[in-house]
Amino acid sequence: MKNIKCFIYSLSICFFLLATVSCKKNTSFNHYEQLTNGLWDVTEVKDDNGNSITEECEKDDIIRFEEESFTFIEGENICHEEMIFKSGKWEFKDDGEGLKITKTMKSSNGSGTTILVLRYKIISLSDSELVLKSEDEDKTYYYE
Repeated sequence: MKNIKCFIYSLSICFFLLATVSCKKNTSFNHYEQLTNGLWDVTEVKDDNGNSITEECEKDDIIRFEEESFTFIEGENICHEEMIFKSGKWEFKDDGEGLKITKTMKSSNGSGTTILVLRYKIISLSDSELVLKSEDEDKTYYYE
């Protein structure tokens, strides 16, 4: 009888330890709901030296991330009138610490299509802020 109690006690400790270890908080930026719950307004673009390089036409741009796609809502100030871009695909990369974005750009006169694959490191992601560092350009994007 004493062996059975000892066994049950040991088994209880094992389950407790297993539950404690398996509930370890994930500290990576794998925050799907935070990314997809709302609209992200461009607030600033900076170069690697911290200088603001935000173009006037970027200040009214909005991005909405959805399940596997995203929608780009260009404001009244259009940066590149010769190219039309409205949506694309996205996915987490590097265990949720980055984003891979695939955009299909079409010329406004219908003469061609360009596919761009952009990679970003997620610097910060919360309910109210998104900061992406481009791996392809000397730019960091700030969104609210």
